[in-house]
Amino acid sequence: MFPTVAVFLILTVAAGDAFSHVMAPDTVLSEALHHPAFDPVHAVAFAAAGLWAGQQDDRRGWILLCVLCLGVVAGIALAKINWLPPGRSQSVFLGITVLGIAIAARWRPHLAIGIVLVATVGVLQGIIGALPEFKGGTGHHSAADVVVAAGILSILAQELSRRATPAWAGIVIRVAGSWIAAAAILLAAFTVRLQFGLGVSS
Repeated sequence: MFPTVAVFLILTVAAGDAFSHVMAPDTVLSEALHHPAFDPVHAVAFAAAGLWAGQQDDRRGWILLCVLCLGVVAGIALAKINWLPPGRSQSVFLGITVLGIAIAARWRPHLAIGIVLVATVGVLQGIIGALPEFKGGTGHHSAADVVVAAGILSILAQELSRRATPAWAGIVIRVAGSWIAAAAILLAAFTVRLQFGLGVSS
């Protein structure tokens, strides 16, 4: 438990007011973390990664969470150089869907496969987290706030998953994974409908 608390405190301190928003240094910590921590796309993705990491062994779980945060950093860097992959909205939900299925199936793949999956999710989350279009048009290109939110939410979800020792608690975690996957599929379908104007009258 101590390593978790230590990492949690370090990440919280790292998101000081001056680093909360690169474009808005006067933003207080609570406001800086509000978008990535409470936006459902970010929150569900980070929580899903944490729940899945909690189903792995301890060493593998921590590796996956570190890769997630590094992926978010890489995604932010890619967005800042305007490298924006096509179909990024659908790809985001696809990554969350795969994580949800992995949780429901209690999937424990080879570490390399897990790293690729979590890194992809992290990169996509970093890209959309740095785009004003996903932040209500505020123009705040977030950096530390998204990374810190990823660390905090995924670590808390990992601890929740690890402590789900009773049989019923493990079942609840797996059911949550199935709901995460189902919700991501519905959101992906909704974005496709909006993108192509399907079922929308002129």
